[in-house]
Amino acid sequence: MASDRGSDAARTALAGLDADRVRLASRVVTPWWYHLICAASLATLVFSQTLPGVWSLPVVVGAVVSLAVLRTSYDKKYGISIGKPPGPRTRTLLVAVVAILALSMIAVRVMQHVGASLWWALIPVAITAASALVLGRRYDDALRRELAHDA
Repeated sequence: MASDRGSDAARTALAGLDADRVRLASRVVTPWWYHLICAASLATLVFSQTLPGVWSLPVVVGAVVSLAVLRTSYDKKYGISIGKPPGPRTRTLLVAVVAILALSMIAVRVMQHVGASLWWALIPVAITAASALVLGRRYDDALRRELAHDA
């Protein structure tokens, strides 16, 4: 009898945790402007590689600060702060965005090194922005799924 009560209590506790996970996932709502600002900031980081000398430094600082302010304001507004991707799908999407950012920055530097017109740099800038928009939304969907279900 005592083990039955213990089992029932454990089942009730697990059901409560499942309900909490679903409730948390429903609170993770990204406003429409979030990914636009994120994409613009990441594209600015890539664009900064076209600037000569120390001129790129204030642009990089501005983009990084805008990303930090964006994240902090989101965390405060919704009362949720997720420090790292909770599952394999969100991890993969985050790595993809970071890889695209790094490759785009390298591509712009190579273009500069070979003396190509800086207009060509708009291609990696656009790829970075588009990737951040598309993969950012997919990240949100994957995040909600991984939070709602045991990842």
